[in-house]
Amino acid sequence: MSDKVKYLPQAATPDADVPVWRTEDAGRWRKAAVPAVFGPVFGAWVLALTVSVALVLPGWSDPQAPDRGTSWAGYPAAVLLVGVPLWYRTIPAATALATPVLAGYTLFELAGLPASDAPGRVGSWLVVALCGAAFTGAVLRLRARRTQYALALAAAGSFPKNCPGATTAAA
Repeated sequence: MSDKVKYLPQAATPDADVPVWRTEDAGRWRKAAVPAVFGPVFGAWVLALTVSVALVLPGWSDPQAPDRGTSWAGYPAAVLLVGVPLWYRTIPAATALATPVLAGYTLFELAGLPASDAPGRVGSWLVVALCGAAFTGAVLRLRARRTQYALALAAAGSFPKNCPGATTAAA
């Protein structure tokens, strides 16, 4: 074991007293978080699995159904669908914007599917359900983020004048 004491450089030490979080403040901040089921990691994995199933189901169409050829109109929706788990994990605001558009497009396309295309209908309803869950989780995460930010500012108290967060605390 070393006897050496390590000191922080002068530039790394604050000029004024640093506010300390009390245990109650940390508990309130923790309680403001979203449930684990809507968390970024677990939610993104569930969405990725659901997207995989939703992409496979429309491929199981009725063999008597006429071949439609390449559907270029469906590519933007497919890109949105594939992007939802990644956006849910990293950018919940993009998820909150993309999922209503994707759900609306899917419902529009669902109306045109033949009744004999049961896997396609199931896949479409799965996409609508996926969009609803992703939208709900993204909005809850955005709300929790805003609440936790306000709790952190309140727990920090008044900032010293030279602190970078001093302008946001006064606002």
